[in-house]
Amino acid sequence: MKTISSQVQEGEGAKAPLSQPNSTHSDEKIGWLYTTTASREEALRLGHTLVEEHLLACANILENMHAIYRWKGSIETAQECVLIGKTSSTLVTAAANRLKVLHSYECPCILTLPAQAANVAFAEWVRTNVKAEVTADTLT
Repeated sequence: MKTISSQVQEGEGAKAPLSQPNSTHSDEKIGWLYTTTASREEALRLGHTLVEEHLLACANILENMHAIYRWKGSIETAQECVLIGKTSSTLVTAAANRLKVLHSYECPCILTLPAQAANVAFAEWVRTNVKAEVTADTLT
């Protein structure tokens, strides 16, 4: 199985420039979704679900993240996983809303971030692997 980076490196898009933040091509704008999960299994479940539903083009899972935080008056520590998703800027809010519904935490960290620039070939790959638009079923 080829990785995304090996597919892009072998294709014509390997030499394509980065898109600029104010690009006239709205389909090149990428949104990032960041969350932490209680376990690798939960991160995999969330990532698979959002990719299957075409809300994310891909999800990266980073294991063994250590968190230190204040919760209900006490300082806590926990081992968590990070899930980073890539989607179109038009779907990032819908993806975050869906993630909130699926997440096991009472108060999950869900952040959305705009990409300032992106490899044009990668941005096109993201665009072709997510829903074309937000629909009523996307928001539930």
